[in-house]
Amino acid sequence: MTNNVDVTALPDVGTLSGRQLRGVACVWCGAPLRPGIDDVDLGHRRREDTGTAWFPRACSSRCGEGDR
Repeated sequence: MTNNVDVTALPDVGTLSGRQLRGVACVWCGAPLRPGIDDVDLGHRRREDTGTAWFPRACSSRCGEGDR
């Protein structure tokens, strides 16, 4: 799915829940997601502090369209 999200403006990874880090909840509002069905994939990232991967996703209905 294409999106208009400025991925450089993602929330600080240290403020996110485990669900948000795994990509099953929106990184901005925390709403539950069904990856591949009702989300916008923002591309996997690596944490700068630990090097571990995280998988930001957003709601396709609001947050993924830049309307946050």
